[in-house]
Amino acid sequence: MRVRTSVLFMVVLFISALVGCGGAGRSIANDPPTSDPPSAAPALKAIAISPSGASIAVGKTQQLKATGTYSDGSSKDVSSNLKWSSSAPNFATVNNSGMATAVAAGQTKVTATSGAVTGSTTLSVTDNLLSIAISSSGTSVDVAGTLQLTALGTYQDDKPAQPIKNVSWTSSASNIASVSSGGLVTGVKGGTATITASAGAIAQAITITVVPVLKSISVTTANNASSTNVGSSLQFHATANYNDGSSLDITGKAVWTSSATNVATVSSSGLLTGLKGGAVTITASLGSFSNSLQISVVAVLQSISLSPVGPAIVVGSTQQFSALGSYNDGTAQDLTAKAQWSSSDTTKASLSSTGLATAAAAGPTTVLVTYQGVTATTALNVVSKTYASFTGPYAFSLTSVDSRGPTFFAGTITAGAKGSISGVEDSNTGSGVHQNVPVTGSYLIYPDGRGNITFNPNACHPSGITLRFLLASGGSTGSLIEFDGRGNAKGGLALQNRSAFNAAALNGTYVFRSAGIDSGANSTNEPQPIASVGLFAANGAGLITSGIEDINDHGVVSLLVALSQSAYSVSGNGRGSLQLINASGTTNYAFYIVDSTRVNLIEHDATPATAVAGVAELQTAQSYVTSSLSGSYAFLLDRPDVSVNSPNFNFADYEQIGQYAFDGKGNVSGFRDWETITGTDNVSTSGTNGRGVLSTTGTAPGSTSKEYRTYLFYIVSPSEMFLLQTYSLPTVSASSPESGEADLQIDTPYNVATLAGSFALGAFDLATDAATLILVNFDGSGGIGGIADVSANGGLASVVIENPQYVIQTTQSGLTEISLNVNTSTGIQDYGFYVVSSQKAWVGGLNPPLDGSLTQQ
Repeated sequence: MRVRTSVLFMVVLFISALVGCGGAGRSIANDPPTSDPPSAAPALKAIAISPSGASIAVGKTQQLKATGTYSDGSSKDVSSNLKWSSSAPNFATVNNSGMATAVAAGQTKVTATSGAVTGSTTLSVTDNLLSIAISSSGTSVDVAGTLQLTALGTYQDDKPAQPIKNVSWTSSASNIASVSSGGLVTGVKGGTATITASAGAIAQAITITVVPVLKSISVTTANNASSTNVGSSLQFHATANYNDGSSLDITGKAVWTSSATNVATVSSSGLLTGLKGGAVTITASLGSFSNSLQISVVAVLQSISLSPVGPAIVVGSTQQFSALGSYNDGTAQDLTAKAQWSSSDTTKASLSSTGLATAAAAGPTTVLVTYQGVTATTALNVVSKTYASFTGPYAFSLTSVDSRGPTFFAGTITAGAKGSISGVEDSNTGSGVHQNVPVTGSYLIYPDGRGNITFNPNACHPSGITLRFLLASGGSTGSLIEFDGRGNAKGGLALQNRSAFNAAALNGTYVFRSAGIDSGANSTNEPQPIASVGLFAANGAGLITSGIEDINDHGVVSLLVALSQSAYSVSGNGRGSLQLINASGTTNYAFYIVDSTRVNLIEHDATPATAVAGVAELQTAQSYVTSSLSGSYAFLLDRPDVSVNSPNFNFADYEQIGQYAFDGKGNVSGFRDWETITGTDNVSTSGTNGRGVLSTTGTAPGSTSKEYRTYLFYIVSPSEMFLLQTYSLPTVSASSPESGEADLQIDTPYNVATLAGSFALGAFDLATDAATLILVNFDGSGGIGGIADVSANGGLASVVIENPQYVIQTTQSGLTEISLNVNTSTGIQDYGFYVVSSQKAWVGGLNPPLDGSLTQQ
């Protein structure tokens, strides 16, 4: 079109020139040409567009160039002189200068036109995917749950990412998570799977975690145990069960609780600890889920207590035993009907399945009870007849060490109807003095002379006390030990003569000895042992007319302390009071009359805190001189209980046992604690009738070292004296105020036939506070048997003495000793006896340290 216009323009121009020439008067036809005529302009023949077949991305531009080819063979850029057009402007547009702009992916024909001449080319518009992103609300899905994924594509047009429709979805583990063609993920089971979105060569992946859904909790125990013992542990386990069929140990994650924490506790790790017998439910919780398991906590039988302990019955009679089981949760159960019963000697007694013993023949047997592997025993003594009754009144005395410190008791009791007792007592303890305190309680006596006395709680015994007694001397005397497992009291009983319950009965000179603790007014400011011996004269009318005493207060010795006139009185129950007055002050005593020849003493002064107890015996009226002491005397001296014994304490300084042989000329020989002694004696010193001094030198077997001791003694009768140690070497023993009794030995020489029949043996272990009462039967030929009642370490036992032997050793000097080995519940006890007569002996031992006495029933 543009070419045509140009040609026309040239024609017009040419005509105009001709007209101008004609103005000169010359016609065209007539005027000859002045030059050659002009040639025709080259005509546009073709248009070529470059680049040809171009491809551009959406949003991009492409400059197209049009080259025209003319009729003269020339060519030139005619891009700006053409008319440009796009056959598909929705894919790409083009402006009049040939600038193409990509609109959308596709293909268009771009044409450039000049008149009838056109040129065209194909233009491809591309929109290439550069990357894929996966959009999701999370990266986990529950089993059976779904999660929608969307693939977003990023293209070359830099527009925001858009969802891709034609995308392919795949799962790396379809058994864990499947994915639909639309990107919907479904959880199959717990685990992880990779989900991939692909579009051609472009792909993107995401890791999806499939979380199982908790359906329930299971609770189990180790080895599927349904019970555990008190004091033991049991491991619980908690398992989470999920909806994909899987499970997981959540023992350490669960919250554990016990329905009864007094029965069993459970830790945060599921460990149960049994505390008490019973049923308990243990629960494990996780979130809103929980489950429980019931477990039985079983108390373990620790011990069995038999009751009664060590009874005796007559042939043909019965004794019902009971068994009480003590468990490790502090509970107790009657096992009498459940346990298995037996007798060690069915010829003596048989046991029924319910613990009923039937006596068949005289002699001791052991009753055994067994339950769940635990066994208990006690002795049963079968006798042919009843030995003695227990009526009274009986004077009693006790010493012990308890939480109040050293304790001293004296009193009187009388047996009443239906096994009851009544009486009064006095006590002096580390916490105070109690006077004339009423006693009530009960007693039982077995036909062999043994039995129990129980005091109800009172001021002297705040918790009450039960004592085991063993009668001797036809029932007129007895030994006592505490038999309730709570303490270590020990002492004696003496049948009282009611006719002596008056002041007139006390008439004459009485030799006394006492021992206990002082007021603590010393260098240590702590109570120390104190003992004294002496005599006083009672006139039968309530007056102590005169007297004298010697005192060893933990090594501070006071000799020949004169007693001034004082008073005494006696009440109708045999309890009396007296005063002993010296230059230092007045000491007040309560006393209990045994008979006109003997009283038990107990001091009841509250201050100063001196607490002593002892005995006074009527001195046989005669003149005592050195020649009065002739013969062998067996003796036992001991030191008062002061405190709980130290493991480093030398118990040889606590008791002395042996024999003195006096020749009537002031010389003495013999044995003390199995060492040889020699010495001298001097009777009625300082003008006091029966008061004497004994000096000894001891040499231990196999040793050359010597031990010197000095004693004061007061003669009670030609066959008895009281002694007090007042000085000794080495110094360690100088402060030990040991006191005791020596008795003339008769019926010598001794042999195994000397002791025959039943005897009451009371022995006390100085190291452990164990106390033993033994009813021992000597056969006169070296064999023994019997029953031992033992109170030790908070426990009680009664055991049969089986097959021990005893021997009597006679030394060249005629002194004798009996050795007896007895196996009790506390172990082997090795006794040494120094025989006084066929009815009495003093008992001692060094391993363990023992002292006591033997008295014929």
